[in-house]
Amino acid sequence: MHLGQLDEAKSLAREMLRDAADARDITSVSALLRDTASLFALTGDYERAAKLVAAAQRIVDESGGEPPPQLVNRVDPIPALREHLSPDELTHLLADGRALNEDAALELALRE
Repeated sequence: MHLGQLDEAKSLAREMLRDAADARDITSVSALLRDTASLFALTGDYERAAKLVAAAQRIVDESGGEPPPQLVNRVDPIPALREHLSPDELTHLLADGRALNEDAALELALRE
């Protein structure tokens, strides 16, 4: 992602997301949903990015943990979302994302 190879990064993120979901590794699922949200924000799919970042945060809130931000080299999608979506749109999409269960969030992230 940081090298600008976004298509390859999306493909790898989807593969790792499927593996984490199959293993029921909820911490990795939430982290990968955040990474996928970042990739969607970087490629202009702001609605999907907003929903996924909120779904990931809900999973973190419910599971009680995530890796410390200092250990994760992540692109934060929120600034791009704020730049390209109105405050009302962003609020609505984040609420929609928080309402997604894990399976629905995975389906949204994995859809081509």
